[in-house]
Amino acid sequence: MGLLPSFRPEIVAFLNPALCANTEKKAESKELPCQNAARLVCVCKLVQIGNWPHHKKICKSDLVKGKYVPGWVKQDRLPSWVSGSGLTSDFGMNQYLWGNMPAVDVLNMEENEGACDIHRDMNLLFAASGDIRNIVESITQGLLDGHDGRCTLIVNDLNFMVVARSAILLFVALSLEPDEAVPIMIHIWYSALLPNVMIDALWHVVLGHFVEVCEKIKDKPSTSLQAKTFSFGKRSLRLVLKKHQWDKLGDYSSVPRGLTKEDAQAIRRSVMLAPERIDHLHRALCNQPSPFRVATVTFREDGILLPHGASREKFDTPNP
Repeated sequence: MGLLPSFRPEIVAFLNPALCANTEKKAESKELPCQNAARLVCVCKLVQIGNWPHHKKICKSDLVKGKYVPGWVKQDRLPSWVSGSGLTSDFGMNQYLWGNMPAVDVLNMEENEGACDIHRDMNLLFAASGDIRNIVESITQGLLDGHDGRCTLIVNDLNFMVVARSAILLFVALSLEPDEAVPIMIHIWYSALLPNVMIDALWHVVLGHFVEVCEKIKDKPSTSLQAKTFSFGKRSLRLVLKKHQWDKLGDYSSVPRGLTKEDAQAIRRSVMLAPERIDHLHRALCNQPSPFRVATVTFREDGILLPHGASREKFDTPNP
């Protein structure tokens, strides 16, 4: 059950998005986004001048000034972490879905095992793994070129939301060619909205396999452990989950019924732009160059991991 060939060109295009969001140009009544090199850029260096009508509000804001003045200074008050205000406010789901440290290469073969061990089998345990950043770093950077031994990774976490996302990301990575897999993985991992073509790809690459397993184990006890090995040429992915977790896994591959783009954004902004945390956001902005501030606020506003000037037009479906 592979990705349909018709998806490929459109998904690959998201790997290197056009940096100009000027999508108003038309040719024979069809949308023709600007593909020109960004020579005429705004003074903030973030977008082409052609996008100025949409960009001018944020470009004229305090975010692009040389020195950022946080809200508590303008309002002549103590920040919340000093005054104690807002520290007990509860918002969001108290979920820790992303790591807060740079990725670590746990192998570093060149400094540890050495080049003489390129034929050695590797068995790596990522207990309480969190997201897969350390796995990606260890495999892509840690294994030496020419390593031909068997590499086995054991990955787990107590948080099933994290487990489900890791399973989907690894499934995509093993199922598709890199130029297809990378943009899908990036946006599943970090973006609040996805292009519909990526949702369709998830169905064809991932969800169908999960549905097939759920059908086979539908009569098993809810808490019984059920395992399934999926093969991808010389590589394989083995998932060991409780029966009720297999049933739940499909929920993370399809958009919840009735959840609109607007609903999803409202839920996310209530956390990312929570008034109780505004001083913490301003403190982070103080330490950033002005273009970084604009990009930071833009990401918190729309939750889409794209270059600031790139079009968000196709990102219109909630990330399940």
